[in-house]
Parts: sequence; C-alpha cells; structure tokens
Amino acid sequence: MASSNLLRFTVGAAVGLLAAMLLFHTPISPYTAQASADLASGSSILAVPIQISRENQGIALIDTRNRTLWIYELFDRQTGFKQIRLMAARSWEYDRLLTEWNSAEPTPQQIRTVLENIHQKQMLESIQPAEPAGEKTNPPKPEPPQ
Repeated sequence: MASSNLLRFTVGAAVGLLAAMLLFHTPISPYTAQASADLASGSSILAVPIQISRENQGIALIDTRNRTLWIYELFDRQTGFKQIRLMAARSWEYDRLLTEWNSAEPTPQQIRTVLENIHQKQMLESIQPAEPAGEKTNPPKPEPPQ
C-alpha cells in the first residue's frame, strides 16, 4: 500500500511538473535548461531530476512530441551500486482532453456555478439598485378622512 501511494505521489508530482513546464515554458534547473536547448534543436525529450524518497532520487523523462512520460528511480543496492528502475510510464495524449477527473472539492463545475450565481446577482443589482442599508423607505401612510 505504501509503495502504491509513493508511486501515485511520484507520478502526480511529475505530471504537475510537466504541466507547469508546458504552461510557463520556464526552465527550473540546469538540466531542464539544457533540455529546453535540446528541444529548440529538434529533440523532444526533457530530462528532469526528481526526489523519489528521502534516500532515492529519480529522473522523469518527458517526450513532448509523443506526449509520453517515464519515471525512473535510481536506488542503491546492498552492494553499494546504483540501479535504475522504471516506476511508471504513461501517455498523456488523451489525458489532456479531460476537463475534470478525480478533482477534490470544490470541483471546477462547483466553482463555475458559484461564479455564475455571483455574476447573475451582480446583473440583477445593476438593473435594480439596492436601497442603502440604513435608509429603508416605508410606503406613505394614507391620511385619515376628515
């Protein structure tokens, strides 16, 4: 169960990093700066160092042309030699078409509903100005007959 959570966290962190990189096109380390230069030269694979656990590091390879992500863990064997293990691989070609998936509350639809309600309330207030809070006008009382 713990390794499953670690894998989910790792993949989630890598996908978040990928999304930020694609949105902002900002290198976040010398490795991604070099990868950005490689991308300009025609290469489509970014290599991003990541922290897998307290003791182990990893690398995320991101193929921007084929829309694929691989997560590798670099770990020590008992002999002291480093090994590499593929932890996850995934295509995000269809993921990018989703508008909402596995979202915690408030979901995008809930936020949209709240904003639509606020906008609708503002529209109504602009049509019918509200009375000032301290000055409520009472309808005039009819005068008694004489």
